[in-house]
Amino acid sequence: MTHFDYSPRYNCTHLCFSLGMWYSYYRHDIEMFLQRNISYYFSTIVTGFLMLFFAYIVVKYLSIYPYLNIFLYNIIAMLFSLFIVFLTMKVTFHSQILVLIGKQSFWVYILQRLPMNLFLYLQINEMSYLFLFLTIFCLVILVAIISQISLYLKNKIILK
Repeated sequence: MTHFDYSPRYNCTHLCFSLGMWYSYYRHDIEMFLQRNISYYFSTIVTGFLMLFFAYIVVKYLSIYPYLNIFLYNIIAMLFSLFIVFLTMKVTFHSQILVLIGKQSFWVYILQRLPMNLFLYLQINEMSYLFLFLTIFCLVILVAIISQISLYLKNKIILK
C-alpha cells in the first residue's frame, strides 16, 4: 500500500500554488483595486499582519486541535506569499543575484534536492556549513549545465 504524507508543508504548497494561479489570473483587477487608493493597500497589509499574528498565536500557544494547526499553517504560508507579492508592488530590489536566480528559478526549483540528497547519503549533513556550501555550489553548477543543455536543445528543436 502506498503511503501519502499529509503534512502541512505539502498542503501549503498546493494552496500557495493555487493562490498564485488565482492571483495571476486576476492580477490586473487586484492591483488596480489596491492602487486606486493607498489606504486600500495599507489596510490590506495591516489586516494580513493581524491575521498572521492571530494564526501564529493560536498555533504557538493554543495547539489543541491538530487539524486547526494544519489550517492555520496554510493561512500563514498564504499570507506570507501575499506579503511578499505586496512588498514587491511597492519596493523594487535591484540585485543581480536575484535577477540571475529569477531567470533560473525553474531549474533551481527542480534540481535543488539532488545535491541535498547526495550529501545526506554521504553524511555530510552533520557539518552544517559545509553541507550548505557544497549544496549551493553543486546546485549552481547543475543549474548552469542544465540551462545550457536546455538552451541548446531549444535552439535545435524550435529554431530548426
